[in-house]
Amino acid sequence: MDIRTGITENMVTDDVSESSKSRDGSLSLRPQGKSRRMRLLEKMGCFRNGTHAVNILRATSADDLYKAYQLVHDNYVDKGYIIPQPSGVRMRIYEALPDTATFVAKAGKEIVGVTSLVFDTPGLGLPSDQVFSEEIGSLRRGGGRIAEVTNWTIAPPFRRTAVLTELIRCYIAHLLAVGCDYAVGAISPGHRAFYELIGYEVIGTIRSYSAEIYDPVILVCLSLDNLIKRLAATPDGDENDAATLKKYYLENNPYHDQMENWETAAHKSFADPVFLHRLFVEQSNLLAECSDAELEVLRRQWSESIFMDVLGHNILYDTFFAFFNTK
Repeated sequence: MDIRTGITENMVTDDVSESSKSRDGSLSLRPQGKSRRMRLLEKMGCFRNGTHAVNILRATSADDLYKAYQLVHDNYVDKGYIIPQPSGVRMRIYEALPDTATFVAKAGKEIVGVTSLVFDTPGLGLPSDQVFSEEIGSLRRGGGRIAEVTNWTIAPPFRRTAVLTELIRCYIAHLLAVGCDYAVGAISPGHRAFYELIGYEVIGTIRSYSAEIYDPVILVCLSLDNLIKRLAATPDGDENDAATLKKYYLENNPYHDQMENWETAAHKSFADPVFLHRLFVEQSNLLAECSDAELEVLRRQWSESIFMDVLGHNILYDTFFAFFNTK
């Protein structure tokens, strides 16, 4: 579902040797040397520094966000994950939350890759609560901030490139900057080995993401604390998977320096009623499709004045004004 379309089968074929697996059969951050999969990905240009002619950044303008969710929509429709929307974009209430961070790969002015981080929100939860509520609920009870990696998609010409791993490196920097404890994602079972390679573990067994069609997914979880401890324990000069990830995620990650400016730009955009109206009323009609409970979440997230200012630009204003003043 959300996290799958950026990965090709060539990236996830189970070609890791037995020596890279732990006693329970899961993939470890292999100390014996680089796994065959890591070497293959490096040969494709992954886990190095940057991408050729592609810029990785956080989308904070209405144009970039619209194009990003348009690419997600088109690729998901093509894969049969969702039905076509009249707006031509995949827009949910999660995309309207100020803390949602959407990262994009841009080749010139074209968006060629997308991924988003949605943070657990009271009254709304996470997208995968619909399928993995028990597993996500268990994480909540343990405390800590949870995010879900969603909207994963990469345009076909860029799938066997470093765009995938650069977007991962970018969102890892964001998770560390905002103090997130866990990142979860619903993935195709066949992609399990790739996510284990980059530090995730499986916490939810196979089930269908959709009630209409059989769409098998598993839930994976990245503990940022565990990841940092494992990577920090890797001696400098080692040549194995953990050492590669240590350099890539932590030591040589150029996105750490971008986080503060991107966060400032994003919050400025989500405090602008004109921006919000354009993206969530004119271009997607999201507000008209939200439930009363979802609108209440947005009113709290945006603030009362901004929320009513956005609604004041369209014919729904009187209806919602009356509704909220009777509560």
